[in-house]
Amino acid sequence: MGYGDKVKVSILETNGVDNFDGAEERELTADISDFDNTGTSIRAINVSDIIKELRKQVVFDPEYITTSLDGTTNLDFNSATLQIIQGTATGHSLVLPDALTIFNGAKYEIINDSNEDISIRDNDNNLLAILNIGQGAEVILEDNALNEGSWFIGVQDFTATGITNYKVSSNTLFITTSPTDDLITGFTVTPLSGTYAVWFSADITITQNNRDAECVVYKGGFEVVDTRRRVQGVGSNYKASFQTLGVVTVDGIEAVDIRANISSGSLAVGGRTIVLVRLG
Repeated sequence: MGYGDKVKVSILETNGVDNFDGAEERELTADISDFDNTGTSIRAINVSDIIKELRKQVVFDPEYITTSLDGTTNLDFNSATLQIIQGTATGHSLVLPDALTIFNGAKYEIINDSNEDISIRDNDNNLLAILNIGQGAEVILEDNALNEGSWFIGVQDFTATGITNYKVSSNTLFITTSPTDDLITGFTVTPLSGTYAVWFSADITITQNNRDAECVVYKGGFEVVDTRRRVQGVGSNYKASFQTLGVVTVDGIEAVDIRANISSGSLAVGGRTIVLVRLG
């Protein structure tokens, strides 16, 4: 084999490292000048380049992490590059690999699909980022000179994708005499995380003259102030309608509901509908 010849290098890779089952073998060529002066081995920097190239062409299966109370998950050289975190326990941390064992440019995708915030720490236990519920992070090793490494971390929110609609309708009569906001039976929706337009309409009857009736949207147990609407009764058994519209952003746990009140007397809510349409 002479100088300037090509050599084929075959590497199998799994989870970002070599030697794995079920992967398609890929071949790359390197100049013989890339060999060391013995002509028998490729310099590490060129093997690194080959592995980096292969990493770009392989789709990795994710690893699923279940949180534990104040627990820790330690990644290493063999860990999958896609980590999906699930569970309900608080105080969980994900520790990145020892930077000395991986190449600069190594990239990990971390998705917090759990019900609690997650800490991301380096190998020396330094806090690098907090992933809130529904957030994901792209983590890239910039410098592997030390065990803890120097990492780039980009955090983004993940929301429901596509057109997501929720609709609840009822003709069952709901009656309240409450002067404070009273939850309308069955009109509670817990949507996927995202931003939604909320529409509510209903036929109502105010039983006594000159009484004020109101409806309002609540999110996570709190009033969405700009959605409060008022109707005043003019005469006994005054028939009218509630109409309100608002925009809310929810985290996938918060409920959206409709409440109503009457200044005195009673309010009957008849045919009614709530619609939520995801905006983003």
